[in-house]
Amino acid sequence: MEGMELEIERTAGRWPGYYLSLSTLSAREVDTGEDLDFRPSLRLSVGLDQAAGPLRAYLTCRYTGTQHYKRKDQETGETVRETVPDYLLLESRLAVDLSGYGEFSFAIDNLLNEEYLVEGHQQATPVLPGRGREFTIGYSMQI
Repeated sequence: MEGMELEIERTAGRWPGYYLSLSTLSAREVDTGEDLDFRPSLRLSVGLDQAAGPLRAYLTCRYTGTQHYKRKDQETGETVRETVPDYLLLESRLAVDLSGYGEFSFAIDNLLNEEYLVEGHQQATPVLPGRGREFTIGYSMQI
Protein backbone atom coordinates (compact mmCIF):
# COMPACT_ATOMS: atom_id res chain seq x y z
CA MET A 1 0.00 0.00 0.00
CA GLU A 2 1.34 3.39 -0.98
CA GLY A 3 -0.24 6.77 -0.55
CA MET A 4 -0.09 10.35 0.58
CA GLU A 5 -2.39 12.54 2.62
CA LEU A 6 -2.35 16.34 2.90
CA GLU A 7 -4.58 18.56 5.01
CA ILE A 8 -4.54 22.35 5.27
CA GLU A 9 -7.02 24.31 7.37
CA ARG A 10 -7.60 27.93 8.38
CA THR A 11 -10.43 28.83 10.73
CA ALA A 12 -12.72 31.67 9.70
CA GLY A 13 -12.36 34.91 11.57
CA ARG A 14 -11.88 38.31 10.03
CA TRP A 15 -11.11 36.51 6.75
CA PRO A 16 -12.91 33.49 5.28
CA GLY A 17 -11.73 30.09 6.42
CA TYR A 18 -10.83 27.21 4.19
CA TYR A 19 -10.15 23.51 4.33
CA LEU A 20 -8.30 21.31 1.86
CA SER A 21 -7.85 17.56 2.17
CA LEU A 22 -6.17 15.49 -0.51
CA SER A 23 -5.43 11.79 -0.29
CA THR A 24 -4.01 9.41 -2.86
CA LEU A 25 -3.83 5.69 -2.30
CA SER A 26 -2.56 2.72 -4.25
CA ALA A 27 -3.82 -0.34 -2.37
CA ARG A 28 -3.22 -3.66 -4.09
CA GLU A 29 -3.78 -7.32 -3.31
CA VAL A 30 -0.52 -9.00 -2.31
CA ASP A 31 -1.07 -12.17 -4.39
CA THR A 32 -2.40 -10.68 -7.65
CA GLY A 33 -1.23 -7.06 -7.59
CA GLU A 34 -4.78 -5.93 -8.52
CA ASP A 35 -6.39 -2.87 -6.94
CA LEU A 36 -8.36 -3.57 -3.77
CA ASP A 37 -12.12 -3.27 -4.13
CA PHE A 38 -13.70 0.14 -3.49
CA ARG A 39 -10.45 2.00 -2.89
CA PRO A 40 -10.43 5.20 -4.95
CA SER A 41 -6.96 6.37 -5.88
CA LEU A 42 -7.95 10.00 -5.24
CA ARG A 43 -10.16 11.80 -2.73
CA LEU A 44 -10.32 15.57 -2.54
CA SER A 45 -12.32 17.82 -0.20
CA VAL A 46 -12.32 21.60 -0.42
CA GLY A 47 -14.33 23.73 1.96
CA LEU A 48 -14.94 27.40 2.58
CA ASP A 49 -16.54 29.00 5.60
CA GLN A 50 -17.37 32.57 6.51
CA ALA A 51 -18.37 33.99 9.87
CA ALA A 52 -20.37 37.18 10.37
CA GLY A 53 -21.34 37.79 13.99
CA PRO A 54 -23.28 34.76 15.23
CA LEU A 55 -23.79 33.41 11.68
CA ARG A 56 -21.44 30.99 10.00
CA ALA A 57 -21.84 29.62 6.45
CA TYR A 58 -20.04 26.57 5.04
CA LEU A 59 -19.71 25.23 1.51
CA THR A 60 -17.87 21.95 0.90
CA CYS A 61 -17.00 20.15 -2.33
CA ARG A 62 -16.06 16.44 -2.11
CA TYR A 63 -14.59 14.50 -5.02
CA THR A 64 -14.15 10.70 -4.99
CA GLY A 65 -12.19 9.14 -7.84
CA THR A 66 -13.00 6.05 -9.89
CA GLN A 67 -13.24 2.78 -7.97
CA HIS A 68 -13.23 -0.85 -9.02
CA TYR A 69 -14.65 -4.07 -7.61
CA LYS A 70 -14.86 -7.72 -8.60
CA ARG A 71 -18.03 -9.80 -8.89
CA LYS A 72 -18.94 -13.27 -10.11
CA ASP A 73 -20.83 -13.33 -13.40
CA GLN A 74 -24.12 -15.22 -12.82
CA GLU A 75 -24.05 -16.93 -16.21
CA THR A 76 -20.39 -17.88 -16.66
CA GLY A 77 -19.21 -18.00 -13.03
CA GLU A 78 -16.13 -16.02 -14.01
CA THR A 79 -14.83 -13.11 -11.95
CA VAL A 80 -15.53 -9.79 -13.68
CA ARG A 81 -13.96 -6.45 -12.77
CA GLU A 82 -16.46 -3.57 -12.70
CA THR A 83 -15.90 0.18 -12.46
CA VAL A 84 -17.72 2.65 -10.22
CA PRO A 85 -17.54 6.13 -11.81
CA ASP A 86 -16.05 9.08 -9.95
CA TYR A 87 -18.40 11.65 -8.43
CA LEU A 88 -18.49 15.17 -7.03
CA LEU A 89 -20.79 16.27 -4.19
CA LEU A 90 -21.53 19.75 -2.85
CA GLU A 91 -22.68 20.32 0.73
CA SER A 92 -23.78 23.51 2.46
CA ARG A 93 -24.48 24.44 6.06
CA LEU A 94 -25.65 27.56 7.87
CA ALA A 95 -25.17 27.77 11.64
CA VAL A 96 -26.26 30.33 14.22
CA ASP A 97 -24.41 30.59 17.54
CA LEU A 98 -26.99 31.16 20.28
CA SER A 99 -24.53 32.83 22.70
CA GLY A 100 -23.99 30.09 25.26
CA TYR A 101 -27.33 28.37 24.60
CA GLY A 102 -26.01 26.15 21.83
CA GLU A 103 -26.03 26.26 18.06
CA PHE A 104 -28.87 25.98 15.56
CA SER A 105 -28.00 24.73 12.07
CA PHE A 106 -29.54 24.00 8.68
CA ALA A 107 -27.68 21.85 6.14
CA ILE A 108 -28.17 20.53 2.63
CA ASP A 109 -26.09 17.49 1.64
CA ASN A 110 -25.70 16.54 -2.03
CA LEU A 111 -26.85 20.04 -2.92
CA LEU A 112 -27.11 19.33 -6.67
CA ASN A 113 -28.83 15.95 -6.13
CA GLU A 114 -26.10 14.07 -8.03
CA GLU A 115 -26.58 10.37 -8.74
CA TYR A 116 -23.64 8.24 -7.66
CA LEU A 117 -22.83 4.71 -6.50
CA VAL A 118 -21.38 3.51 -3.20
CA GLU A 119 -20.16 0.17 -1.86
CA GLY A 120 -22.97 -2.25 -1.02
CA HIS A 121 -23.21 -4.53 1.99
CA GLN A 122 -23.71 -7.94 0.39
CA GLN A 123 -22.04 -10.01 -2.30
CA ALA A 124 -25.31 -10.05 -4.29
CA THR A 125 -25.53 -6.23 -4.20
CA PRO A 126 -21.96 -4.93 -4.44
CA VAL A 127 -23.00 -1.34 -5.30
CA LEU A 128 -25.92 0.77 -4.16
CA PRO A 129 -27.18 4.20 -5.19
CA GLY A 130 -25.76 7.01 -3.06
CA ARG A 131 -28.07 9.16 -1.01
CA GLY A 132 -29.90 11.94 -2.80
CA ARG A 133 -30.29 15.50 -1.62
CA GLU A 134 -30.89 15.66 2.15
CA PHE A 135 -32.05 18.53 4.33
CA THR A 136 -31.06 18.57 8.00
CA ILE A 137 -32.08 20.89 10.82
CA GLY A 138 -30.14 20.56 14.02
CA TYR A 139 -29.53 21.95 17.46
CA SER A 140 -26.43 21.20 19.50
CA MET A 141 -25.46 22.23 23.00
CA GLN A 142 -22.37 21.50 25.08
CA ILE A 143 -23.10 20.48 28.65
